[in-house]
Amino acid sequence: MPRKINVFDSSAFIAGLNPSTLEGKSYSTPQVLSELKDIRSSSYAESSLEAGLLTIIDPGETLMETVNEKVEKEDLSMLSEADKSVIALALKFKEEGAEVTVYSDDQTIQSVCLKLGLNWKGIRRPGIQKPFKWRFKCPACKRKFREKLSYCPVCGAELKPVRTGYPAR
Repeated sequence: MPRKINVFDSSAFIAGLNPSTLEGKSYSTPQVLSELKDIRSSSYAESSLEAGLLTIIDPGETLMETVNEKVEKEDLSMLSEADKSVIALALKFKEEGAEVTVYSDDQTIQSVCLKLGLNWKGIRRPGIQKPFKWRFKCPACKRKFREKLSYCPVCGAELKPVRTGYPAR
């Protein structure tokens, strides 16, 4: 039976999720801890660390590069370094044969997890059902494109990925 691993995004601490309520070992990253700015969420993280309920692991450059290679460009542009570190850590444990669950209310993380075959759970919200669908919008002339282009064929401005309404069906 594979070991159970929980990987926490900053939203898990912000929501006050307690690792002692979960089965398996809980992990997060230094990048996530650096995102915690308010006293309440950083206190949750610190008390979990002190109680031995949480372990912090830096996924390292190699795993971060793996995320940059596996995740679509439009998703990458919406992820912070902390978000990427959570996905990298989850992929590491999955590759080691563990049963991994990412705890996050961040819908972009949820979408990427779905695309990469990672389990996830929302904390305060149920979360998404399907991965996000992206379009590309020109910030200069406001035209929208379905195909993945880097620059607007009309005015030459760099296109920005935009999530269209609800996730893809």
